[in-house]
Amino acid sequence: MKISEIKVKNRFRKDLGDLTSLKESIASVGLLQPIVVDEEGNLIAGERRLRAFIELGKTEIDVKTIKI
Repeated sequence: MKISEIKVKNRFRKDLGDLTSLKESIASVGLLQPIVVDEEGNLIAGERRLRAFIELGKTEIDVKTIKI
């Protein structure tokens, strides 16, 4: 899914912490678990993975879409 199509609304976690090791892991082995979005593209789970992808300059990310 295109990252630009994902909607990030009010999130419980305010501090994403240091994403350095996550970015290194993604660059080395790829994304092991997709982020989760609903049918409208609202982020359900995986904000740290999404932010890491954005910081790595990626434009697309694997997603699992669930029906709510």
